[in-house]
Amino acid sequence: MATITSTQTGNWHTGSTWVGGSVPAANDLVVIAHGHKVTVSTNIQSAITDDVTIDGNLHFASGGKMHLNGRMTVANTSNSNNTAGEFVEGTTTSGSLLSMVGGSEIKISGDNSAQHGILIDSRRWCGVQLDGSEPTLHTELNGAHAIGAYYITVDSSTNFAAGDMISLYDYEVDWYFNVDECFYVHDVDNSNNRLYIRHFTPPTAVIQSQSGATITLDDASVFRVGYKLIFGTGNNRNTLQVTGISGNVVTFGSSITGTVTGLTAYMSGLEKGHTDDRQVKRLASIITTNIAANDTNQIVLNNAADFSTGDVLALEIWDEDGTNNYVSGSETNKWRHNILYTVTGKSSNTLTVDRTIPYKSDAYKAIVTKITRDIVIKACDSSGNDIADGDQDTARVFFSFKY
Repeated sequence: MATITSTQTGNWHTGSTWVGGSVPAANDLVVIAHGHKVTVSTNIQSAITDDVTIDGNLHFASGGKMHLNGRMTVANTSNSNNTAGEFVEGTTTSGSLLSMVGGSEIKISGDNSAQHGILIDSRRWCGVQLDGSEPTLHTELNGAHAIGAYYITVDSSTNFAAGDMISLYDYEVDWYFNVDECFYVHDVDNSNNRLYIRHFTPPTAVIQSQSGATITLDDASVFRVGYKLIFGTGNNRNTLQVTGISGNVVTFGSSITGTVTGLTAYMSGLEKGHTDDRQVKRLASIITTNIAANDTNQIVLNNAADFSTGDVLALEIWDEDGTNNYVSGSETNKWRHNILYTVTGKSSNTLTVDRTIPYKSDAYKAIVTKITRDIVIKACDSSGNDIADGDQDTARVFFSFKY
């Protein structure tokens, strides 16, 4: 084991990048010196890497892959003053950075006692930048949107569907602006590229009857005067603000459209203002057909455009009747289920997965999340192999940001 330090910017696999001209060998300790950008552009996993100290920039290009059997620390050892700034190639007084792009991978081995992983130190100007592609449906806001709007207008609503979980956000915005919001899509108006939204965790009530500008709910106590509600879809869609509540009777400022008895009323309205071109991304889809335990290996989605054969997904466990019980220590209870599946086939919005689903998931309740990403940071065993399902001991690794 030797300590190999960079002498200039260059590729990891090139001798001239390193002091003494020697490329790091298996189990060597590596230091990326201040101001240097060292690029991993090939698969070097066969030469297992020990501890890596990043004072400059360690960059993983597409195709760059490493097996780390140690701790990778973005350290910025000498430049934690106020004026150093973020990493600048060739500037030895600038900060430190770990960066990765799509098609790159870091596998990390080590059990709990080893404490292996990636650590972004708490010194100033220690950074990490992961620039993968958008894994799911993505568009942008078309125009500014005010607080309270019932819908967002986007550049393209194609393939968005009722039941989608979506996020509104910006890239590279300081955290204290707090601009992000998350909603469910209630309805889609493709002719106007509009996504009607309902709140992520709202109170809801079922409409028992209607008359003019009033509805009677099964429980109106969950709402307040001034709340904005949405119920119905298409020509039957209503977006109305509550002007009065008496018992379970809710009054609005205008008459109700269509027949809404039996429908669920949800809270709606943006809670933050959003600027033009803000990012809109589908976080998860929803299943539209009930799944019974140990009955099928197929999942029917509201829209399956995000998925292809070979993708890994997570299927939420959801039931309203307690069928999925909590038996301590049993692999058949929902605390211990492996909820990850690999897509083996796709037909329209129906996905076939690699095994029978052992638990119940209710339609229009359970969500499906795409796990596959083109930047991969994962645990492995000492030989670089994937960890078996349920094995919590072979690898216990971390990706930590110290504060």
